[in-house]
Amino acid sequence: MIDIFPAVDILGGCCVRLAKGDYETVSVYDENPERAAERFLQAGIRRLHVVDLDAAKAGHPVNTAVIADIIATTTDAGASVQVGGGLRDMVAVEQMLSVGASYVILGTAAVRNPDFRHNVINAFAERVILGLDAREEHLAVSGWLELEDVNIFDFLSQLHDLPPAAIIYTDIGRDGMLSGVNRERTRLIAEKSPCPIIASGGVRDMDDLRALAEIDNLAGVIVGRALYTGDITLSEVMANANTA
Repeated sequence: MIDIFPAVDILGGCCVRLAKGDYETVSVYDENPERAAERFLQAGIRRLHVVDLDAAKAGHPVNTAVIADIIATTTDAGASVQVGGGLRDMVAVEQMLSVGASYVILGTAAVRNPDFRHNVINAFAERVILGLDAREEHLAVSGWLELEDVNIFDFLSQLHDLPPAAIIYTDIGRDGMLSGVNRERTRLIAEKSPCPIIASGGVRDMDDLRALAEIDNLAGVIVGRALYTGDITLSEVMANANTA
């Protein structure tokens, strides 16, 4: 099938989900993000997608201690963590790697500051993932609060000389809505990307996962709300998906 990366989004110290990235539409699924992570690990998941939503809004790491606890638990389970949110300078990137993150996810700074993006990829190569979050075809930044006049396909064309390890493509209009993934645009982005794509946004059921698995150059899919609501169960995931 395809590798599944459960989402553990942290806001105010809790494990939450937003609808379309709107901070006013918070659903709290666990007041203890580490406990939420442990449930995924106990089911056999081998990579978690952790985002510091407070940091994405503030522009600097906020929930570092909570994330460090999740990473420690994940490491003990023989799994890995990709971490994003507020990583907008080299100090923040190095801090997150120093607490054990296997991958760092660059978003706002990667879009707005090509020199920073190049420096981080040069320094950490296979541990760097770019998070490209789009409303239609335009990239959004700063916790999805600001829309850039940058087309995602134009941006992809800038990455061929120095690609990251992977790119997370999120369709903001579908994220947290259980409305189904944007299969066609995900396919187009995977075709244009110089590196593997991780799909995100709107996954609602196993049919979505099966459809995504047919896309070439797709490294995995991030699943959030559907796992917390039970629309997709961990037993289904583990029975049908790769977990390495």
